Amino acid sequence: MHNFKKYILKIIGLNKISRKNILEPQVYTSATTKRSMNTGCTLELSGTTEELRKKIDFELKNLMKDYFSNPEKLITYIKTQGITIYRFANADKLLKKLGEEEGFISPLKGMKALIINLIIGIIYENKIKIKLTTSPMLVFSTGSTEIYTIARALYKHKSYISNMPGYDYKSQELYKKSLRRKNQRKSTLSKYTIKEIFACKEAVARDIESIKYTLELSEEFDKYKKAMKAIAEKNSAQV
Repeated sequence: MHNFKKYILKIIGLNKISRKNILEPQVYTSATTKRSMNTGCTLELSGTTEELRKKIDFELKNLMKDYFSNPEKLITYIKTQGITIYRFANADKLLKKLGEEEGFISPLKGMKALIINLIIGIIYENKIKIKLTTSPMLVFSTGSTEIYTIARALYKHKSYISNMPGYDYKSQELYKKSLRRKNQRKSTLSKYTIKEIFACKEAVARDIESIKYTLELSEEFDKYKKAMKAIAEKNSAQV
């Protein structure tokens, strides 16, 4: 039985976690998800997270129909909803250096928060802003921003304010750490506790969902453009 348990743990990548962490029941909980693992390797999942995901997906796809062809109009709309948006030159390049992506930035702490606050303070408030935390925000480069970049950022923001698991500071940092060390991801994950692995997996799931949402949106937009083109050609032929 002992060897069988070690074999199962090896398959799911938990064989290098300390014996103490394996023997003690581990529970990961969020507003919509509960996962647990004990010595019998049982796992419980809540369907509430999936229901919430579908609701967010449906609401935002309906909203996006009005802004497919006008990214700037979408940004204007977002601002009217009280969502914090910052735009400055080469934001995408700077964020990449900080291990962040252009779009939705979940709350940060420490040096990254300090750097972003300094930039925002200088550009928007004409002052040196010393602060080691940030609030959730959307950050884009100046100039033309792709509709899908904005749509994905809005999807993430909606998921965050809806308390979807995986957007808390610790989950995000664990996920970003695994990305920074992608060549050593296996050894990195082996150092995580079971709770940390669950938290990281939630963050991964949220990122994948945002990408899937954007791809589906792209397919719908292509269908919309083809339909509009067909209507235009039909009307032109009738003139």
